Amino acid sequence: MRSLKFLMVILTGLSTMLISVSVSNALGIQQLTEVSGRAEVVDKRQLDIYHPYGIIRVGLMWPAENHYSLRRQLATAVKVKCLMFGSETSASCVAIDKFGSRWMLGNANQMAFTK
Repeated sequence: MRSLKFLMVILTGLSTMLISVSVSNALGIQQLTEVSGRAEVVDKRQLDIYHPYGIIRVGLMWPAENHYSLRRQLATAVKVKCLMFGSETSASCVAIDKFGSRWMLGNANQMAFTK
């Protein structure tokens, strides 16, 4: 009798987990990924991030006015961290300089110090 109750509890737990996984897939919940490394400007909307696993092209959620503006923002950056929301085309990126100051990359209206 005890083993039957234990088996029912396990089966209920497994079915709950499977339902939650299938619901998240059906809703299209995006995976959040962090990429960091040295960055190079491609254009006003995109960066190439050089990290240990290769090069990833990241599209900024808030593009800069032009690629010179974005290049100027990266002039003192040692490292760039980007949070990608499901794909490389929608990322929020933060530049970090050698003193540890952090600021958002992209449109001047979106730039803000975070530390």
